[in-house]
Amino acid sequence: MDQHAARFLTRLIRFDPGALVRLRPAGEGRVALWGALPWGVLVTRTVDGFSASDRTVAATDLLAGAVDPARRDAEWRWALPPAAAGSVEVLPASVVRDVARAAAQTLKTAMESGVDGQPVGSRRLRDALLDHVAVTVTVDRPGSPLDGRVVEIPVRVVQGVTRMGLLAPDDAAPAPRDVDTTTASVRAPQGVPVSSATPPQPAGVAADQVEVLVAGAWTGLAGPAGTVWYRPAGPSLRPV
Repeated sequence: MDQHAARFLTRLIRFDPGALVRLRPAGEGRVALWGALPWGVLVTRTVDGFSASDRTVAATDLLAGAVDPARRDAEWRWALPPAAAGSVEVLPASVVRDVARAAAQTLKTAMESGVDGQPVGSRRLRDALLDHVAVTVTVDRPGSPLDGRVVEIPVRVVQGVTRMGLLAPDDAAPAPRDVDTTTASVRAPQGVPVSSATPPQPAGVAADQVEVLVAGAWTGLAGPAGTVWYRPAGPSLRPV
């Protein structure tokens, strides 16, 4: 098995022992692995391999080297983002790591001390933190369908790329993506600029960079070793 695939599957199983992995053909000698993380994001990585068709299997079976693992297509319940993605910004990987560390420290402090001196349930606190917007990108590209769009990247996406090891240079095997570059201004939650617009690397994502992507209603972060995607839930309608 490809070593990058093994690392991807091992991390996926660490967060969910019953995880499914979806395999999709991605060109000659390449296959895209897709998985769902417990905090509501999808993670994907393209590795060396072969899959004759789009199919879903147990991650544990694939990692164990099963020659023909049982298909579990009916159990895959997540839509996938459109294939073509627009790249709206390139961030230093250090910024993404700093956001992840700050979020972890905030959660630890709140669990120990509460919020404003009041205890908060761990699940409620975790969900609120995951929904917090870590990076905001305002697209500035006159004439583009993306012009003026505000792209929000929540902590749950940042946690996905860091905890799945997608920023690790020694685990990188970047592949080209169909991306549409644009110019953007990036601001942290407090409104402090963290990066200026930079064209994405044409051959993939550099070891010290992370791309902010848009594909329809989906937003994502692409590290050198894979991509995490998130689609916010639509507004719920309740009778009045």
